[in-house]
Amino acid sequence: MCGITGIIGLETAAGKEGISHMLQALAHRGPDDSGVFADERVALGHQRLSILDLSAQGHQPMHSADGRYVITYNGELYNFQALRAELEQHGYTFRSSTDTEVMLYAYDAWGAACIERFNGMFAFALYDQQAGSILIARDRLGIKPLYYATTAEGVFLFASEVRSILASGLVKPHLNAHALSAYLRYQSVPPPETLVAGVRLLEPGTYLLVKDGQVEQQRYWQAWQGEAISSDTHPEQKVRALLEAAVQRRLISDVPLGAFLSGGIDSSLIVGIMSAGSTQPVQTFTVAFDDARFEDGRYAAMVAKHFKTHHTEVLLQTDDVLAQVPEAVAAQDHPSGDGINTYVVSKAAKASGLTVVLSGLGGDELFAGYAGFKRLYQQQQWQAAWKMIPEAVRTFAAKAISQQTAAIGVQKIAQMLQTDGTLASVYPLTRQFYAPDQVVQLLRQAPNGYDPYHSLLRDELKGKPAQRIISQISYAELSTYMHDVLLRDTDQMSMAHALEVRVPFLDYTLVEYVMQLSDQQKFNQQQQKSLLVNAFAGLLPAEVLHRPKQGFIMPFADWMRGPLRAFCAHHLAVLADQPAFREETIQRFWQDFLQGSKAISWSRLWLLVALGAWVERNGIRFE
Repeated sequence: MCGITGIIGLETAAGKEGISHMLQALAHRGPDDSGVFADERVALGHQRLSILDLSAQGHQPMHSADGRYVITYNGELYNFQALRAELEQHGYTFRSSTDTEVMLYAYDAWGAACIERFNGMFAFALYDQQAGSILIARDRLGIKPLYYATTAEGVFLFASEVRSILASGLVKPHLNAHALSAYLRYQSVPPPETLVAGVRLLEPGTYLLVKDGQVEQQRYWQAWQGEAISSDTHPEQKVRALLEAAVQRRLISDVPLGAFLSGGIDSSLIVGIMSAGSTQPVQTFTVAFDDARFEDGRYAAMVAKHFKTHHTEVLLQTDDVLAQVPEAVAAQDHPSGDGINTYVVSKAAKASGLTVVLSGLGGDELFAGYAGFKRLYQQQQWQAAWKMIPEAVRTFAAKAISQQTAAIGVQKIAQMLQTDGTLASVYPLTRQFYAPDQVVQLLRQAPNGYDPYHSLLRDELKGKPAQRIISQISYAELSTYMHDVLLRDTDQMSMAHALEVRVPFLDYTLVEYVMQLSDQQKFNQQQQKSLLVNAFAGLLPAEVLHRPKQGFIMPFADWMRGPLRAFCAHHLAVLADQPAFREETIQRFWQDFLQGSKAISWSRLWLLVALGAWVERNGIRFE
């Protein structure tokens, strides 16, 4: 895992200087090595976290043997050995045992179509010096990030993090005011937008071809692949085989590798599969706290004992966690209302000696693990009846309900009644932080009313079969909350400690298969994650398999009213001082929260705190 940068269209000396500044901003992502390539057209940079082939042969930017191609690459290609064998049959020879070199020759052999052969998590830029073109690509699910910008002078920049682009000095730290509404509503900014004007996030499953000052964009993958599979009467067998293969692919490493183990179904299954294929005890890792309100690690210890893993439980004192909160906020490359947990766990895992960990992220989204799946599924069953209710009646009922209480859940029901009932309209409410009227109160300039999630889902779900409602909900989760919050936070918080996190549930072969199954094949309203549980029947202890789902939530409400109060107040004041925000609203929300109002939860205030800290740290200008 690494950090990559590039500048296209800036003369060599200036390009090298800009790349140097950009790399310094990414040093935390790759502390093992650093490299720069530059010619009269292009400058490429790389910070390396050595995972495969720890020798100097793995140095990047890497050149092909004939010098034609140069690549800077962040990620892991899990099927590189099979691709290498295929390329060797075509006459290619290799100097290293890296996946990076395989990507170079895969491009030489198959052109941009090579991306469709890759199974992994990646963001890379491959420069063809002879053609004068650069291929810039991102993996199918968007596990690894890649940001880019084009200046007024026509200079094109890209990097693994926004702060790296800002460090170049070529892009001004100006706020993208149009993205503020999305951030407030969904605790992140959906791609391709970011909170910095002119800086964009390359969308998952997409590549750019940059040549002669022109940028061509192409989408090469989406989760909807083919028609529904209705003839497969035993999908459990296929799911088990696909997930086992996904885990095995992710075990290759030349550095210490282990797994995050929370004791939940997803992480426990990953550990179980790892153990079955290993002759040595798997290294498992969990964090426990001295606060009784946290999960005490009992389930994780139970799973570790069951699979005879080499288990490490790190007990953190509450004061230790509190001391890390400002560090975690400072580590956010793009502000988020989440991610503190990942920062704390990643720091402890790295300190224990691990460099690579496997995670259960993605299991809930793919196998209907959230409670919202059942609610949305039931709501969609009433679609026909919904449309028969006059809009005036629904609006009247919504107003009556909203006047009963300020509780957030009730307010969302009221909002739902005023939609057309489609999944594209209803789903965004389940992931909404600030309601539209609260956003209007916070911002001096009224939002334009555009909802990026509604627009995305309206276009992508149009015409999708009714018998695949669960797949539609999974698509919504995978492409919004999981990508925009969970994956972004996992990347920036783990890479703050140079820790690589691999996610077997997001192997694209597994995603494609599960997305093609009908609701009947994979969803049971009486059993959580029924398809996944049945696929691995007998592997996990029954107590773990049937435990109620439990989120990992720190007592932030108490902390924000107590030991973190001054920290919060300061960054809220920073934000209130910006011309885009109404100071009186921020202060009113803060006071309402301190007094225990049900209308303003801690997470909504924390979203503003994180934004204020990011604005102050990066010198963001509201112009």
